[in-house]
Amino acid sequence: SNSVTISNTAPSVIVSVSPSSATASDTLTCGATSSDSDAGDAVTLSYEWTVNDEVTGTSDTLSDGFVGGDTVTCTVIPDDGTEAGTEDSDSIVIENSLPVIVALELSPDPIYTNDIVSLVVLADDDDDDTVTYEYAWYVNEVRQVATEASLDGTAYFDRGDLIRVDITPNDGTGDGSDWQS
Repeated sequence: SNSVTISNTAPSVIVSVSPSSATASDTLTCGATSSDSDAGDAVTLSYEWTVNDEVTGTSDTLSDGFVGGDTVTCTVIPDDGTEAGTEDSDSIVIENSLPVIVALELSPDPIYTNDIVSLVVLADDDDDDTVTYEYAWYVNEVRQVATEASLDGTAYFDRGDLIRVDITPNDGTGDGSDWQS
């Protein structure tokens, strides 16, 4: 009688990165589903994350090291202890994070008729983009032509007037949420 030795079948894997729409503040997860035709083979998975083709991690999650516009790829290699299977990978492009105003300083305090009201604004942008600001000044709910970070009382307001400003941060890609005084 002839005997035949059955050869090992290499394991396989299917990979997907989630969330599929992510920003710099998200944690990415590399989902991997493996299979092996050989009953009883335990499959181990090796993970490799790259950001723009640079290796940045080796676990099933990645929570930093990427910003808007980066291409993030997770590659997984399955191994059944006898041989490694064919790797699979999935990639996503990180979306832009819009800036958020986190602090505002208005001076002077109190404001008098001939004062120049000045603003210092600080915004947070997860992508570390340069943030610019659009200012819309209102005096007694009437929009003024002033669009800078200051408003001159000699030209725009008198004692008893109500002054407010709307500020829109922009990171060069999009506007963040308006801040209204």
